[in-house]
Amino acid sequence: MLQYIVRKGDTVRRIAAAHGLTPGHVIQGNPWAAEQPYLFPGQVLFLPSVQRRRYIAQGGERIREVAALYGVSLEGLEQLNPGISPDGFCPPGKTLVIPVSEPAAVVRLRGEYGPSELAADIGLLTNKYPFISADTIGFSVLGKPLHLLRIGSGRRRLHVNAALHANEWLTSPCLLTFLEQYAEAYEKGRKWNGHSPEDWFYNWTVWAVPMANPDGVELVQEGAGPWHPYRRELAEWNGGRRSFRHWKANIRGVDLGDQFPAFWEEERSRRG
Repeated sequence: MLQYIVRKGDTVRRIAAAHGLTPGHVIQGNPWAAEQPYLFPGQVLFLPSVQRRRYIAQGGERIREVAALYGVSLEGLEQLNPGISPDGFCPPGKTLVIPVSEPAAVVRLRGEYGPSELAADIGLLTNKYPFISADTIGFSVLGKPLHLLRIGSGRRRLHVNAALHANEWLTSPCLLTFLEQYAEAYEKGRKWNGHSPEDWFYNWTVWAVPMANPDGVELVQEGAGPWHPYRRELAEWNGGRRSFRHWKANIRGVDLGDQFPAFWEEERSRRG
């Protein structure tokens, strides 16, 4: 068992993803983690060792063919199997250790998707597709940047935001995945789900705010530990419950979905 010390921002899902495990593996080695709403920095987890995939080489098979079969790089295959030649044949019957497959997409879930994952993916996306521009439109209550992405150059404009409600953080990677697939299809000049990204690009400008409520998202995923500046207020607003998994509002308890200047007076009357 590997001993792991929890750091700020760690969750069961993030730790599992980082070590090639499932959340169930982490819980199995640390049953108390299933009953505790959030992990705390300094806690010790025991993680099982990861059993890597193995493959018995067939006669007349090239190393490159094995790499292609599993969707892994030659470099990764060589690293785990010293002595093999990337251009040579596999000795029949030889057991090869297979590395983790390399994901084709930039945007993917590695446990919960929070402000840190968003910032990293924005950097990768704008580097891979320079025609996606990135900016910020301000900062959250706790000083986190409110990221903005733009794609297209058309006169028609479309605004899309995600993670307006904190517990709906899954909408952030969904929106970014759409932008990534759109950008890939546009760059390669091919149709996407029967549509023409080139037409979209020249007729529309898409403005996307992929995480409108980063403070709330972080609260839902990581809780309000001793370090949190709003810990006392949040505990009161949450009715003393330690879990914030159902929290929708921002860090000051304001539901951002009620703040648009559209029938606001009616909503105030309805909701009090």
